Amino acid sequence: METKKAFVRKPATTLADGIVTHIEKEPVDLELARTQWANYVKALQDHGWATIEVPVADDCPDSVFVEDTIVVYGDLAVMMNPGADSRKPEITAAEESAREAGYRIAHIQDPGTMDGGDVLKFGGTVWVGMGGRSNQEGVDQLAELLEGCVTCLSVRLRGLPS
Repeated sequence: METKKAFVRKPATTLADGIVTHIEKEPVDLELARTQWANYVKALQDHGWATIEVPVADDCPDSVFVEDTIVVYGDLAVMMNPGADSRKPEITAAEESAREAGYRIAHIQDPGTMDGGDVLKFGGTVWVGMGGRSNQEGVDQLAELLEGCVTCLSVRLRGLPS
């Protein structure tokens, strides 16, 4: 059985400056966030996951959410094209880490946008939540990249713009 792998990235010192869109912004306790991150990584490892640490990006407040930058299916790492421009610089180090770990690399490209946090994979289906930072062009590109492997579906989210 192949070892499950998870990309992880330590919280940036600028974490408190991150994007908040659907809830009220609250103060961030950076030391608590670092402790929670370490516990998260330990929990992954304790449950048989190998972790691949992407270098910290202090100039990217939201970069701890590394799952927004990369979606992995088998040996393919699809680099996202975030819907928020401030998230785009996070991609480079994630791609380098994926390449070093031996993944094939593909990209979602303009005008397609997609955040990996909008993606849910289960069995032979991939669902992408629409209306946040992912658009139909991004879903279409992901479906093409995963063609023959899975069914890729877009899901309209209530209460969010399209």
